[in-house]
Amino acid sequence: MTTPLSIEESADLIGRYRYVELLAFNLLGERAPSCDTPKGALFLASASRAHAYRAQLFEELLPVSLGLPSAKDLTRTPDPLVDEALRCCVAEGRDVDVIDALISAVYKSALIAYEGRLSQCAGPADRALSRTLRRAIGDVEVICGQGRELGARLGAPTSDRAESVETLLSRAGGLFGPSRRSV
Repeated sequence: MTTPLSIEESADLIGRYRYVELLAFNLLGERAPSCDTPKGALFLASASRAHAYRAQLFEELLPVSLGLPSAKDLTRTPDPLVDEALRCCVAEGRDVDVIDALISAVYKSALIAYEGRLSQCAGPADRALSRTLRRAIGDVEVICGQGRELGARLGAPTSDRAESVETLLSRAGGLFGPSRRSV
């Protein structure tokens, strides 16, 4: 049986999920208008909106109680390297390179983290989190499928952008940072 996270541990983790989703929402939305192709712009705009959706899902899980930090206080970067990785992902360059880095580094890391946390959810104590993680995983998988399909039409990536993003995320302990379990 898995030991549930404390309210503080869970709030910290969910706040990091929300932060990353909001940052990706902003960065992809800003990047979309400068894409090489209309299909690239449409994909990044759609992916941006998906990040906003997931950020809202996680916001709804943040605890609201006297003595606990506010949603604003909990929504903070897991590590400055995560911010750098997301900015590297959307930097100038070919659409296919951005999409490749997004799918093979950012979304891969998100799925690993979300699936890992889902596997550790503790029954009734984490029922709402389990449901939200399943929704987030499904949403990321759909966006990945759309991105792979578009990427195949745009051609092979030519940069090592995905590797650079993956290296930064690895140094940060993953897209949402390392576990901060106090046990």
